[in-house]
Amino acid sequence: MNTGLPPVLLVEDSDEDFEITVGALRLANMRHPILRCANGNDVEKLLGREAPFEHVLCPVLILLDLNLGGTNGRDLLARFRETEWLRTVPITILTTSSNPADIRKCYASHANTYLVKPVDLERFEIMIQNWITFWFDTASLPVGARGDRSAAFRY
Repeated sequence: MNTGLPPVLLVEDSDEDFEITVGALRLANMRHPILRCANGNDVEKLLGREAPFEHVLCPVLILLDLNLGGTNGRDLLARFRETEWLRTVPITILTTSSNPADIRKCYASHANTYLVKPVDLERFEIMIQNWITFWFDTASLPVGARGDRSAAFRY
C-alpha cells in the first residue's frame, strides 16, 4: 500500500508478534504503511540506507521490541538516537518486559514511550488504539509526519 505517508517502523523479530501488531494497527485504522526490521542487521541496513531500505521515507514513529535475537533492543535504541536523521523520531518500546530496570534504562536512553504487551489480545488492541490516538490525534509530530514529503522526511 503506497499512501504517500511516512511509515511506522516496527522492529520485531517474531513473525507472530509482528502479525498481531500489524493486525492491531490496521484494526485501529492506522493509514501509514508499516516498515519492518526483523533484526539488528535490518536496522543497520536502514541506518546505512542500504537495500532494501534505500528509497523508503523516514519513519514517523518507531515501535521497538527489546528482546530481539542477536542485537538487543536497548542497543538499537542507542543506535537510533545516535543517528541524526532519526534523532527526533518518537520511539516506543513495545515489549513483554515489565522489569523496572528495563523501563528506567529505556527512558534514560531517550525512549518516548514504554508499553508492556498484554497477553490478552483484546487488551493489546485497545493499547495500540490508545497509542495511535495519542501519537496521531493528540501529540504534535515533527513536520512531515502527516504526509508532507519534504526533504526532512526523505533519505
